[in-house]
Amino acid sequence: MSRQRIPDEVLAAAHARSAARAARDWPEADRLRAEIEAAGWRIVDTGTDFALSPAAPPTVEEAGTVRHGSSSTVPSRFDEPATGLATVILVATDWPADLERAVTALGRTSPEGVSVVVVADGPAPEQAAALETVVAAAAGPPVEVVRTSERLGTGAALNIGLRRATGPVVVVLDTSVEPTGDVVTPSLY
Repeated sequence: MSRQRIPDEVLAAAHARSAARAARDWPEADRLRAEIEAAGWRIVDTGTDFALSPAAPPTVEEAGTVRHGSSSTVPSRFDEPATGLATVILVATDWPADLERAVTALGRTSPEGVSVVVVADGPAPEQAAALETVVAAAAGPPVEVVRTSERLGTGAALNIGLRRATGPVVVVLDTSVEPTGDVVTPSLY
């Protein structure tokens, strides 16, 4: 991944913060830190100097595929009316065989009106390679795949899945689970 350019206004605020710290103007230093963080950057003090880094990984597009750097960059469906029966969220990181089993089982056991969101959270190379095959072979509910540019963690991945859910009910399913029956309908009551 290429290095992200620090915006001029963020760099200027970081230098002003460094000067405020040297002058022991702590309220001003704190205000500037908040300004830097609000712009999406993290500042770490290293003695009399500082280091800046993006607060979240970048969102990148490669060959028409968007990989998101944070859950907030994923287009949300929260304001859309709910459709269908439910949405099942799966987080795919490692273990492609588990994902394949879970998606295949959902195809066999899910009632009409279920959709599936697979969040590819910085997947292992084997998982990334298997993802398209698994989705293309999926029978049953429609499957949407949302990718991240780096592993963001379970909480962020679930937030991404929630942002893309269309059903009035959301079922979170671990990919190690292979449903042998309908896991959606019982959650409706």
